[in-house]
Amino acid sequence: MMKTFNYRYIIFYSLSILFVIILFNTVTTYGANNLKAAPPIGGVYLIREAKIIGCFQSSPLTLNLEQSGIYLAGKLSDNAKTLLLTGRVRGDKLKLESSKICNLTLTGKVIKPNIKGELKDNSSSAIFPVTLEPDQREQKPLGKGATH
Repeated sequence: MMKTFNYRYIIFYSLSILFVIILFNTVTTYGANNLKAAPPIGGVYLIREAKIIGCFQSSPLTLNLEQSGIYLAGKLSDNAKTLLLTGRVRGDKLKLESSKICNLTLTGKVIKPNIKGELKDNSSSAIFPVTLEPDQREQKPLGKGATH
C-alpha cells in the first residue's frame, strides 16, 4: 500500500482526463457541424436526349451508377456498347470521366430525384445538356419480405 499520498498525482491525472474530455467534445462538435455525407445517388438512370453522343448512336442511354462514399463508378450503355466511368461527388455536384475509346465527361448537379448536367465528348469538344432520370423499371421495392 502507498505510505505517502501525493496530491500532485491526483491533479495530474484529473487534468489529463479533463483535457481528453474537452478534446473529445470539441472533435465531436466539429464533426457534427461540418462533416456531411455525400447524397446517395446510386442507381440506374436514363438519358433520353442523348442521340449522337460520341460513340453512342442510339437513345436512350442507361447509366448504372454505383456509389461508395464520395466515389462513383458507372456503366454508360446503349443496346450495343458499354463504357465504364469513374468519378467523385462533392456536395451536390458530380463528375464522371471515361478514359477508353469513347472519351466522355459527365458533370452535373443532383436535383432529387434527377441529375441535371452536361455530357461532353472530349474528342470533338461537343457538349450536350442532359437530364438523368431514375429508371423506374429498375427500382426494387424495399420493405417487408424484401431480400438483398
